[in-house]
Amino acid sequence: MEYGNASGLVWKLASLLNTRKNGKYKIEVVKNGVEIEAPCIVLANHGSIMDYRVSAYVLKKHRPCHVAAANQFAGKKTLMKKLGCVPTVQFVPDVKLVSVLKNLLNSGKVIVIFPESAVSFDGTTREIDKNIAKFVKVAKVPVYSLLIKGGYAAKPRYDEVFRKNCLIEAELNLILSKEQAINSDTQKIHEKITSALSFDVWKWMDEKGLKVKGKSLACGVENLLTYCDACGSENVFSRGEKLICPDCGRELVFNPNGKIFDNDGKKTNLHLLFENQRKIVSEKLKDKSFKVECDAEAFMLDGLDGFKKTASGVFRHTYDFAEFLIDGKPKFIFKNGVRRSVPVGNDFIEFGDTEKCVRFYLKQKKAAMRCALAVEESFKLKNRD
Repeated sequence: MEYGNASGLVWKLASLLNTRKNGKYKIEVVKNGVEIEAPCIVLANHGSIMDYRVSAYVLKKHRPCHVAAANQFAGKKTLMKKLGCVPTVQFVPDVKLVSVLKNLLNSGKVIVIFPESAVSFDGTTREIDKNIAKFVKVAKVPVYSLLIKGGYAAKPRYDEVFRKNCLIEAELNLILSKEQAINSDTQKIHEKITSALSFDVWKWMDEKGLKVKGKSLACGVENLLTYCDACGSENVFSRGEKLICPDCGRELVFNPNGKIFDNDGKKTNLHLLFENQRKIVSEKLKDKSFKVECDAEAFMLDGLDGFKKTASGVFRHTYDFAEFLIDGKPKFIFKNGVRRSVPVGNDFIEFGDTEKCVRFYLKQKKAAMRCALAVEESFKLKNRD
């Protein structure tokens, strides 16, 4: 079976399991009078790991093809193929992918792409890959947006636990007709896509008067907010609804409505706090004080069959480059300023290209996010002019 051609039986079984409502969330679809016309491209924002399920539910009668991260095929390649998913390495230009997608469009398919390339860090839309506009230009088909609202609140990236009874809205809109896609330049296309997918979950929750249900709302947030933005300490930790700095006493209290308050009662939100993390890392890169060094294990993505352990060693990331050392000798070296971003989890970071993908599990807590921010901020510093 080629990529992008879903198995009818598997898709039907998945559709039965993928319901509008369960104990974790309820999906409300807002179509705005829009009817999908195949072949076409549907671009969706990426606020949560649940977004595939939401888009599959909304578009189920079209049996869409989803462009998915290659690391998501690890250990489940056959299932992903039968669901009609097409693999790509995140944040890496992929000429072969363009060819595959054009062939799928020529056969009348609906293709779903998440142009942020990864789940939102803080509940707002990440930078949109400009290569998407170039693909839209050559694809010559209608382009729709699927704005998924509320996914991040239902399942924040820093927490392993789903909230309960959360609302998720999925709003369909037409971004570009076929004629507009053909006649617009890539800059205009990029601007339209960016505008259509712009979203802030905290503003949305405030406007809707929504609250999430669950305990320990700050659990795991130290994996995202790894520095105290008051004193710069690296020793922050979460407890219940609070993120606490033991060095300066700053506390941030997370509320069910998405609002966050500090010791003085000043209101903030996760997006603003995460932007402070970026500033801290950026300053450390500028003054060349940024450094992470810890024990780590390296796993290589073996085709799409799964990650296989390569070696144990030391992962070191400085203002200039990241490297993995075995017995003191560099095994992998990755320069800063080259990649727009990299895949990252609470305890791992990945570096790769179309030929190989290496995942490093870092033994030092909070290190993965600091390194991912160093990659992004060094890229901005190098390309800011």
